[in-house]
Amino acid sequence: MKYLPKLHQLKVFQEVIHYGSIRAAARAMNQSQPALTRNIRELEQLLGTALMTRGTRGVELTEPGRMFAVRMQLIMEELQRATDEIKQVNQQTQSNLSIGFSSLIALSIFPQTAEQFKKHHPKTTLRIKEAQLSALLPALWEGRLDFAIGTISSEVPLSDFIEEPLFKARFGIICRKGHPRMNCSSLEQLYDAKWYLPETDMGYYKQINFILTHYIENVSSALFSAIRLFVV
Repeated sequence: MKYLPKLHQLKVFQEVIHYGSIRAAARAMNQSQPALTRNIRELEQLLGTALMTRGTRGVELTEPGRMFAVRMQLIMEELQRATDEIKQVNQQTQSNLSIGFSSLIALSIFPQTAEQFKKHHPKTTLRIKEAQLSALLPALWEGRLDFAIGTISSEVPLSDFIEEPLFKARFGIICRKGHPRMNCSSLEQLYDAKWYLPETDMGYYKQINFILTHYIENVSSALFSAIRLFVV
């Protein structure tokens, strides 16, 4: 490739993806639709392929467009990060640290950890995103999170990340005080009970749901087995 894409072309492409249409992106960027269309067209000519198609419901990325969008997002995130770091060095402005973790961390170790962190880094703003690790990984991979803490499982892909073990925890079943089955000690005694479980496409919640749905012998020992938590 003789020439590389211009930064403005990448920004236009990013905004069109974000807003779902050239019209909405043009309005957000305070530019005309023809100007954005021209930037997209020049970018496509430079890359030698169509990146998106326009339809009644907005734009839709082509296969090359989806591949390019992933790399483009990484570039834009790194450029923004580099710009922020330079500003911090030159102006000693407040820095940001983006963390993602599950509710287990939010309700246990994080409050005290955050308090200690702020004592040592008073000019740093903590940005928090609470979700399961499977939902945090895309943001981590794109650079929108600096790191994430969560529970791993065989279904969560971590080959692109560095793992650091923190501690082990155990599963448990919680019921209201005075529940008629509060003294039950096995799933066999709870086979027809009503359960509340968060929904997710992967991770240990799916494993628990599988255990509860596809009942197996000695399942209670599997449900209460220790789980490992890692920082990514």
